[in-house]
Amino acid sequence: MYPLESKIEAQIFQIDKPRPTLIFPEATDKRVVLAASRLSHIAQLILLANKDEVYQVLKTATDFTERRIDYFMHQVKIIDHLKEIDRKKQFANEMSRLSQHKSWEVSYQQALKLMDRANYFAILATRLGYADAVLGGLTMTVTEFFTPCLQLLQQDKTVFEMVIFALPDEHPEVPYQYNVAVFADVAINTEMDAEKLADIAVGTCKITRDIIPPDDMEHIYGAIVSYSTKGSASGPSVEMVRKAGDKIPEKLTALVQQDPIYDSIKIESELQISCALSTEAAAFKLKDKYQPDSAVGKANVLIAPNLDLGNFLYHIYALRYPESKRVLISGGLHNQAIDFSRASTVEDIVLGAKALILGLKKEPTYQHTPNDYFFPRCRVLAINPGSTSTKIAIFKGEVEESRTSLTHSADELQQFERVVDQYQFRKQVILQELKNQQIDLQGLDGIVARGGLLAPIKGGTYQVNEKMKSDLLQAKYGEHASNLGAIIASELAKEIGKPAYIVDPVVVDEMTEKAKITGFKEIKRISLWHALNQRAVAKNYALEMDKLYEELNLIVAHLGGGITVGAHHRGQAVDVNDGVHGDGPFTPERSGMIPLESFLDLCQKEQFTIDELKRKIHGKGGLVALLGTNDVREVEQQIETGDQQTKLVLDAMIYNVCKQITSLIPAFEGEPIDAILITGGLAFSNYVVSEITRYLSLLKIEIRLYPGEKELEALRSGVSRVICGEEEALEYQGEHIK
Repeated sequence: MYPLESKIEAQIFQIDKPRPTLIFPEATDKRVVLAASRLSHIAQLILLANKDEVYQVLKTATDFTERRIDYFMHQVKIIDHLKEIDRKKQFANEMSRLSQHKSWEVSYQQALKLMDRANYFAILATRLGYADAVLGGLTMTVTEFFTPCLQLLQQDKTVFEMVIFALPDEHPEVPYQYNVAVFADVAINTEMDAEKLADIAVGTCKITRDIIPPDDMEHIYGAIVSYSTKGSASGPSVEMVRKAGDKIPEKLTALVQQDPIYDSIKIESELQISCALSTEAAAFKLKDKYQPDSAVGKANVLIAPNLDLGNFLYHIYALRYPESKRVLISGGLHNQAIDFSRASTVEDIVLGAKALILGLKKEPTYQHTPNDYFFPRCRVLAINPGSTSTKIAIFKGEVEESRTSLTHSADELQQFERVVDQYQFRKQVILQELKNQQIDLQGLDGIVARGGLLAPIKGGTYQVNEKMKSDLLQAKYGEHASNLGAIIASELAKEIGKPAYIVDPVVVDEMTEKAKITGFKEIKRISLWHALNQRAVAKNYALEMDKLYEELNLIVAHLGGGITVGAHHRGQAVDVNDGVHGDGPFTPERSGMIPLESFLDLCQKEQFTIDELKRKIHGKGGLVALLGTNDVREVEQQIETGDQQTKLVLDAMIYNVCKQITSLIPAFEGEPIDAILITGGLAFSNYVVSEITRYLSLLKIEIRLYPGEKELEALRSGVSRVICGEEEALEYQGEHIK
């Protein structure tokens, strides 16, 4: 069966826009609650219901643990709309205004009374931008739900309903390519004319193109069906179909001007169903008029000239193939509503919602939910200090408003004896940049920074306190540019009377005790790794899988100038290599593990100082020592010239990375591993990734790529969860918290 749901969701994640807001007026229905639990990772959800009722529904679901229930209840907004007095007044005002001089005209008082009904409250919330779409019809009649949608929501001149079926494999692939069949109009237009029919044909094919990627279905072939094939019969219905066919070329041309992708749509009119679906029947019927390159005989989208036929096709396929996957879509409403049938299953709701979300995110006008009353969009400054630069970004909710990398020259930095002494200088550089961008600190809801070298702590978001600042100012656990983050954030936050935060610093320590023991009694392995990016990638994968991070077993490999590989066992990084001090594979600029006796012999022979040795371990080791560069792109260019020695060195690094990955399998104590996630700058390299995939193919574990790093985004995400009340900030105590 064509994987309709995964194809839709993959496209949703590819579009870098914030999650839209969906509102469900029938949220006491078990199907809605269960569907919502599978949608919160891709949409902000408003359930008009009582919290206790929602909780009881989840309690009766066999696959919901208390942790998962708690997570869901924090992710969604469960609203008693009867208590939203100001909103009800605003919505009633708007409904009364819209209804003037219409057959359904209502006074303000009448409208205010209607706002007690969840359906009217949800529809007006959508109209006024508190939500992006309303999903209903599961327990309400058309008159109760969809008629008010048509009255109150913006729409095109033609509104219709279409359905996409992914048919089971038992259905012969002929006539439908990939067993994907599309029918319209299936529910709305009781009276049809040529203009409507042409709009429905083009609109249905456009939506189908938006949902089915061209890589899967090169062309969308539409057919307006009839009892006549190209003049074989006559009658009022046939005449209407012909007129509709005449209007289609102009509409398709306008569509292609919007986006060339729609050039893959071909539509034919006036075809009997046999000629629409079968090239043999079409060739026999049309003879020399048959054109193999047209949609004739290859239709995967059938447009019915009347509601009787459209509704029949929908229900006969739904009854004949109950195991099929089907998506019901309301066309012409700008992705603002779905009217589900009362027989809809949880699967139908999930698929319909995902198709709507994809449609919303593909709308050029969609940027974010206009009104953030239900889901406040916190404005956050994120700070990531590096050795010679400071990256900053401003986020409003999930939207990145600006990003800047502030470079600091060697001359500017050499005046400071210690790294930590730079904090006032870097703070002023940040303030000047914010001034240049006309950004007022007072407009921020929070400030967050990359954490530095602190005492080992568990993962999470920490409020910066005096103990943390003291440890960083003293460089108690080591000097590093990241130490500056919390200090600068605290200084800036103090000016606006807000707390400052850090998220998942490099010292996050969740390693098991047995993972720390070495053969040297005096030495233990320590946890010093890309905690921020690794945990962000792991949580992102969990969202994509509709799972909790705490439910998964993952190996995450961050491949950059430094390389760390972590075993994430159900939400804890139980083993990870120290990416700074010589643990793990060699990297573009770090030596990695080396034979100890040979190392000692070399030290004795060359009389290296401690500082020289440290530079060889990190900074001047790895590819820098072996090839004179830390840039893998340069290395690959050398390999392309036929340099076999360079290839050998790069292959050796990749081989050692794979050894590090496989060495973590015992960390899961026999439990299956869900995926291996590759992130960092080297994940952009096709050569590196293909070789890792080849080496690890025997494991039969999914390998998924997350190229680059999303550290500023991870900082924003972590602090937003605290500001929005989804989790509490942790307290730094200067000691290891298990």
